[in-house]
Amino acid sequence: MKKLLFVVLVLLFCATLVTAQEPIYDHFVYLPAVVGGSGGTATPTPTVTATIEPTATITVFPPPTGTPPWWTATPTPGTIVLPTVTPRPILRFITGEAYEYGTSLYVLGDIHADYAGVNPFEWFASVPLILYDDQGSPIYVTEVHWSGKLLPGGHGCFSVRIWDAPEGWASYDLGDASTPGWDTGPLPNLELSGVQGVYIPMEGFVVSGTVTNNELRTVSLVRYDVALRDVDGRVVGCLRHRELSSPGLVPGMSLPFSCRFGSSVRDYSDVVTYTVRMFEW
Repeated sequence: MKKLLFVVLVLLFCATLVTAQEPIYDHFVYLPAVVGGSGGTATPTPTVTATIEPTATITVFPPPTGTPPWWTATPTPGTIVLPTVTPRPILRFITGEAYEYGTSLYVLGDIHADYAGVNPFEWFASVPLILYDDQGSPIYVTEVHWSGKLLPGGHGCFSVRIWDAPEGWASYDLGDASTPGWDTGPLPNLELSGVQGVYIPMEGFVVSGTVTNNELRTVSLVRYDVALRDVDGRVVGCLRHRELSSPGLVPGMSLPFSCRFGSSVRDYSDVVTYTVRMFEW
């Protein structure tokens, strides 16, 4: 009887121990923890169970087929266009000879078309002419006016008469013109032939020749300039806008021309070269 009672008490004691334990949660797993490495009672330690996310589905697309423009086109590098700067045309007035006759002073010189291109420019130039004394001080100022057509790199001449020359002048200087009128297009094909210059003592210098119109149209208002130069290339004589015996030339027509530099103002025995410039005015 005593043994049976002891067994009943032991069973009741075990039931009490089981009832007194902490509740078990589904998402915790209890593992034994050993304290001190040996002996003792294991204390359950809660461990979090990792949740595995579903694996993402990776779709591999095939490479594009065919040759669309966006797939094979090669980029074309852009072209940078820089503005073209054209030098400004300049008409240079180059000093030549100056001499007195009576109370007048004659100033002559060369004109150089300092610009590039093919067609001539029509010029209406005006530049200052300054006279200096022997100390280099300016004592007189006037203007030189020049109009005409010159090819790029071409030459012309000018002549100015100062009626009452100031006393004590020793030298002179000229400016440059940089304001052309317009590009006139090609000059007419006027051919010169038989041109010759002859110095005649006591009479002067005579330049003569023939001009022929090789255009298929009538060239009207034909004019010509003649420049005389000495051994140094200085202009010593200049006649401008000389007229022919007829104002115009029909296609294939030829006319003679002749001009004379009189010896009353200057002796032209020092002339070495001469140039004739024929143009349509």
